[in-house]
Amino acid sequence: MNKKLITFLSILFLFLSTPIIPVNAAAKAGAKCNKAGFTTIAAGKTYTCIKSGKKLVWSKGIPLSKLPVVQAIDLSKFTNITPSTELSAPEICKTVDITPSMTFSNGFPRPSFSLNGKTEIKLLVLPIIFDEIPFTNTDLTNLENAIKSTSEFYSKMSYGRLKLIFEIPERELWVKLLKSAKSYGIIPNLPQQNNEIIAVDAIALADKQINLSAYQSVIIESGYSTLTSIGQGMGGKTFVGKTGSIVGATLEIGEAVGRASVISHELGHNLFGLEDLYVFLNSKRPTVPEPQPAGKWDVMSEGGSLVPGFFGWNRLLMGWLSDSEIRCIKNQNSTTHFLSNIDSVTDPKLVMINVASGITIAMESRVIDSKIRGYWCIKLIQIQIMEMAQLMLRKTFCLWVRA
Repeated sequence: MNKKLITFLSILFLFLSTPIIPVNAAAKAGAKCNKAGFTTIAAGKTYTCIKSGKKLVWSKGIPLSKLPVVQAIDLSKFTNITPSTELSAPEICKTVDITPSMTFSNGFPRPSFSLNGKTEIKLLVLPIIFDEIPFTNTDLTNLENAIKSTSEFYSKMSYGRLKLIFEIPERELWVKLLKSAKSYGIIPNLPQQNNEIIAVDAIALADKQINLSAYQSVIIESGYSTLTSIGQGMGGKTFVGKTGSIVGATLEIGEAVGRASVISHELGHNLFGLEDLYVFLNSKRPTVPEPQPAGKWDVMSEGGSLVPGFFGWNRLLMGWLSDSEIRCIKNQNSTTHFLSNIDSVTDPKLVMINVASGITIAMESRVIDSKIRGYWCIKLIQIQIMEMAQLMLRKTFCLWVRA
């Protein structure tokens, strides 16, 4: 017998709006107005357009200081909100990712190398030098600013639950690679080219003079150059040296360097095993633009900006949301929920509906500063296998933005 799952989402909006009518001249008591009920403010007073006989005129102005103060209503205290005891267990909505992936995952359980839930992560930031690409003082300044912004970004996204510690070694410990950038095949680089060998060589050289065991992972960054542009997160790859081993690395070269957005994106792969939220280019289709289903809503979709951050679902994957901050629905007929803004540090922030195995709908509330409005849904049903052996299959990303 088929069961119909009917889910009612009660979203409460409280509007206190006072319509304003445009006028050519400042309002004053008794002057003509255009539409009854409209108000305007002039000279510190509020005027309302009222009917007087057969005319519409402005009322006697009321000083703003005498207007009644409207008390804010705490929607989180509404008694008709479904108690958490009547919801499903959070584990039910922590959906398994049933799409194939070689390393990363958009679901549970998290990859074994993922550092989700960690409160502190120490990272080696390693400048590298090619024959064609020097590392200048300007590059150093840009890198220092980028890692500072990255630290602040991750602190905010994790609600202060994660501290990233970055260490740049002294200049004499920077790595001069023994091969040229051209020899590595990165001038120019191919879309989604695997540049792991550069990280292997750089870490091997660093191992001769830096204690790798002091760090949990490494950020490898060249100087700025227009000759190439590379950003790659190598989560799950273990680099073993004489002084210790490092799990995972991020690599930024050329035009991708000195940018907190790129570093933050690659750390999402490297430290937490997050997947890209876009479709890859590849060498067979080099001119096809990359659809970015999540647009500017998640740094794993677009690394060009740190705004607005990570989806609530990704924050859950990274271990930053406790069970008390999420609400799970499986087979309830009707539920009512209150959601705080996803960036708030209290109250539930994520409602999830488990529809079937591998399918969960997650909802969050955000304050937006965007002209993008309406309903957006892009289904990715094509299979693409690249040199990096990464696969995207039947993933769907949807957004609904209220105007």
